[in-house]
Amino acid sequence: SFSINGQITAGNARVTIPRSASFHVNAETANGKVINDFSETVELGGRAATKIDQLVGEGAHPEIRIRATNGDITIAGFGL
Repeated sequence: SFSINGQITAGNARVTIPRSASFHVNAETANGKVINDFSETVELGGRAATKIDQLVGEGAHPEIRIRATNGDITIAGFGL
C-alpha cells in the first residue's frame, strides 16, 4: 500500500481516480469546498462540504491526503 500527500496554498486541486479503484481519501480545505464524485456531499447550514474522510472500494486502501488553504478540492472518477 502507498500514500499520496498534497498541499496547496492558493488555487484548486483536482485528483482523478479510476472508478474501480480502492482507496482512502482524506481531503480538507480552509476556504473552499470539496467535490467528491465517489459519494454525495452534504451541505451543512447552506455551506458546501469542506472536509471528507472516506473509504472507497474493497481490498487494499492506499491513502490520498489533500489539503488546501484557499481553493476547492475535486475528487474525480473516470472509467466504468
